[in-house]
Amino acid sequence: MTLDHDLPVLATIQVLSHKLLVPSVPAASWLYREIVVDRAYDLFSTTKFRTIIDGGANIGAAASFFLQSHPMSHVTCFEPDPLSFAFLQANIARNGVAHRVRCVNVAVSDRDGSRTFFSSPAGEGYNLRMSMDPDRLGIAGPRTRVRTVSLVPFLKRNVDLLKLDVEGAEFAVVADLSQHDGFARIANIVIEVHHYPCRMGRLGAILATLEASGYALTLSADAVTGDGSRRCQDILVAGTRLPPGP
Repeated sequence: MTLDHDLPVLATIQVLSHKLLVPSVPAASWLYREIVVDRAYDLFSTTKFRTIIDGGANIGAAASFFLQSHPMSHVTCFEPDPLSFAFLQANIARNGVAHRVRCVNVAVSDRDGSRTFFSSPAGEGYNLRMSMDPDRLGIAGPRTRVRTVSLVPFLKRNVDLLKLDVEGAEFAVVADLSQHDGFARIANIVIEVHHYPCRMGRLGAILATLEASGYALTLSADAVTGDGSRRCQDILVAGTRLPPGP
């Protein structure tokens, strides 16, 4: 377990009653807006979940929101970036919820193995666009070799909510879950889809796969950023799995 004083803390944010340590001011600003101001994950307020998977947990902001919004829940957090994972562990521990969280230092993908992972530098250069896709960063950031896992073995029991923010790997993860009937065990989803308009067909394919798996979907989108081949739009896709018809 990483101690707070071992971390390069440059900012903090308040998520409900939890105070979270953050590696940079820009990251703190973005997370605060997404989680607290926009309430991006406050989509299922009338239902109280018990089992949640957070794929791409980063420093634990979304997990913190889930743990407080769903007080009987347990969350399994997957995060491959070493610095983000250290902050994740520290934030979970310092807010007294470690008994309800499992932190796994791996990248969620479509298979067990390893991949090159591109991250952002520590300090004020730290941002949230770390990825196994180098185009996601647009810069030659630090790279490490990380372990990857399929989510399928983690679905031995039903999951109330799957949150995915895996910076481009969501297409492979969704295909893997669909191929192995994993969605049959997942009641609700909230997935950040990183849509590059020049990569035609991928957005339609992932939405079709989710609808074919039984989810009634809602979408919200950020503004388009970047230019040329790096034009990107982040689209939040949420859904509840409907019971099969007669």
